[in-house]
Amino acid sequence: MKGETKGLTFCLILKEGEVSRVVPVSGAYPLISFIPGVLILGEKLTAVKSAGLLCVGTGVFGVEVTG
Repeated sequence: MKGETKGLTFCLILKEGEVSRVVPVSGAYPLISFIPGVLILGEKLTAVKSAGLLCVGTGVFGVEVTG
């Protein structure tokens, strides 16, 4: 069920926005899912996880700025 909802939402958003902007932002799901994990579930923020989140954020920002 979750996969179908994600796919439907993605398609609906693609109808409203440019592909070059929607796809990179949808790839930021690690950022979006990790924040509640830290705040609500008590997930530990390690150096490796921080580096990964920084890479994802930098990539999304870079595509948004140059796109």
